[in-house]
Amino acid sequence: MEISQALQNAQSLKQVVELVNEGGASFFDQNEIAAQYSWDAAQDADYGMSIENLEGHLNLLAEAGAKFDHSEAIQILNNAKK
Repeated sequence: MEISQALQNAQSLKQVVELVNEGGASFFDQNEIAAQYSWDAAQDADYGMSIENLEGHLNLLAEAGAKFDHSEAIQILNNAKK
């Protein structure tokens, strides 16, 4: 999965939340940014790329205040796993 430069530049979860809540970045909307965050965080955590693990990272992002369509983000992640 391609990770946006803006997400790569984020230095904290708070900055990721702000990025999502601003509607995304350049070519990626807030749902794509949320999915990218989840994918990147799962890779960094090295606990595997199961949908359950990816959803856990989405849930963490939502609990931190990010506003995105959870179902859409899951669909993006499922498509990326193919």
